[in-house]
Amino acid sequence: DVGVVEQQHLAYQNAGSNLIKKALAHPIMYYPKVITIQYAKSFNPVFLVYKGGSNPWHQAPNNGHITLGIFALFVLGICSAGFMFKKQSLFAYAFLFIGPLASSITVDAPQATRMLFFFFMVSIFTSIGLLAIWKYMKVVAVLASVILFIESVHYQSSAFRSFSTHPQNEWYSGMGEALQKAESYRKKGETIGVVGDVHYMYIYPAFYTRISSNEFHDTVEYFPNDAIGLSQVKKVGHFEFASQKANLEQTTIILEQRDGQIHIDRTNE
Repeated sequence: DVGVVEQQHLAYQNAGSNLIKKALAHPIMYYPKVITIQYAKSFNPVFLVYKGGSNPWHQAPNNGHITLGIFALFVLGICSAGFMFKKQSLFAYAFLFIGPLASSITVDAPQATRMLFFFFMVSIFTSIGLLAIWKYMKVVAVLASVILFIESVHYQSSAFRSFSTHPQNEWYSGMGEALQKAESYRKKGETIGVVGDVHYMYIYPAFYTRISSNEFHDTVEYFPNDAIGLSQVKKVGHFEFASQKANLEQTTIILEQRDGQIHIDRTNE
């Protein structure tokens, strides 16, 4: 991952003349340490249950990716799979422990979108944990199933309730309506500027104004790649994006979030 490489270069530069720090920042020492730490975080209940990853869109607000009940059964499944399925379980263990590797080598690890197969294996081992309880205590297994169902309903209802009543900063509430208004105000040849996080602001007009894939690819312009090698959309169609109003170049109509609301302004007013 380019971001991890940049961090390694920075650590090596900051080591100065300190030989110990330089040795620890050398790629041979640095990368295994970082990858091991980030790999271990993939199994951390803080990531899985309580807080989730660095991208707030991957989990419900103030929640992790799975519930506490699922995590408990997941751990039980890891402990019992070998006894229940003998050699056949080796494949499941291999897939489980391979799952987080793709995420572990990235700068923002652990990252759920790079661990989708891992979460599939989490569901497999959770089922094994439930089977282990069923084998010896059927009543407890039924009770555990009821608890999982209640947790699932609570998680989903909490997600829909939180997203609608307490949207995170990354969600620009009212952007859809504001874009429709800006479109109605727009005259031929005018550009609409959207101010916000350029990593994902293009998603709003692409979705709400139904920009086709052909139009997107024919008209898109990108900012230069950032420090970790990612590119952000600068312009697409008649839309322009910037993190600050002053950075807009050709905009006539400006959409900007202020005081929790989307404001529409004209540059010639």
